[in-house]
Amino acid sequence: MKFYKYKRVSRNRISSLKREDLTELHRNISPDIITMENFQSFISDLDIDDLIKYPEIEPLVEQIGQLHEINKNCILVTSGIDGGLKTVFEMCTADNDSVATYFPTYAMYKVYSEAYNVNLIDININGEDTKKEIYNAINKNISILFLPNPNLPVEFGLSQNDISKICVEARKKEVLVVIDEAYAMFGLDTVIPLMSKHDNLIIARTFSKAIGFPGIRLGYLIANSNLIEYLESRRNAHETNALSISAGRWAINNFSIVKSNIDKVIETREWFKQELIKNKISAIGMYSNTVILDLYNKDTADKFTEFMKDQGYIVKNNYPSVYHGFVSITIGTKDLMIRIMNSIKIFLELNKFDK
Repeated sequence: MKFYKYKRVSRNRISSLKREDLTELHRNISPDIITMENFQSFISDLDIDDLIKYPEIEPLVEQIGQLHEINKNCILVTSGIDGGLKTVFEMCTADNDSVATYFPTYAMYKVYSEAYNVNLIDININGEDTKKEIYNAINKNISILFLPNPNLPVEFGLSQNDISKICVEARKKEVLVVIDEAYAMFGLDTVIPLMSKHDNLIIARTFSKAIGFPGIRLGYLIANSNLIEYLESRRNAHETNALSISAGRWAINNFSIVKSNIDKVIETREWFKQELIKNKISAIGMYSNTVILDLYNKDTADKFTEFMKDQGYIVKNNYPSVYHGFVSITIGTKDLMIRIMNSIKIFLELNKFDK
């Protein structure tokens, strides 16, 4: 049929768990970050107009601008960060272009590269040598450099100064730099202040991680006004729905609660790492709401994952082969992480593994 214009890309829908006795600690979403009291506060802010009228995006855009102290014309609201990335691929790539990002990283970079017939160049994460790999990628005739900052599932972060230098070098090659700040506020400085200095810079943000509202599918892009005006030329009639707008506005209006939750996650993350180290488990995690355990081999990682599931917790260990001993655990409340640590201690008593 002539209406089939593009290559078919195989997609698997990510489903939520049906079992209520399992706690999800594998998707970088902090459980119990929003209390029932917070939820009732949000519900009380809802209005019948959120259902019977078309959504009004301007109040949310203005609040985002005030939050970051930027002009509202520099903001494009999207369906989470993935919606923003899709917009960038659609508007800033053409068939057979090349883009670059870390490996391993967020899976949607690969999905969109395939969907838009774009060649994806991997930037291997190897400590400080990663920066050299980034500059090497810029020189490979790419259109876009995607840099999650920090990156997950293998954690790596860049400073404001690092990214500013990268933008300068990329500008010489007419390369767009997209900084994915999904895990902003957990340990790395945002690069939003650099937006006015670099006309080839886009920052992507989300309400899913630090704010803790993944269910509303809300995010936004920040860039200079000319770039935002270009990106929004193919946006939907309405960027999102009224209920998501209300949730986003509630979060910004109650940012002191959000900030308190972030501080608790960071404090608990540091405690959890120290407990793991005390029990002779290598622990990685400085910039996000997740800690990675290095269990040294795939068999142990698989055994640990199954053990934790029996204990009622879903953790993640489906890493590429070079990282096949890694297991990631999302940080929840202190009480939850104490229970997690107790389960880990039981596992260690029952299993001996070689480094």
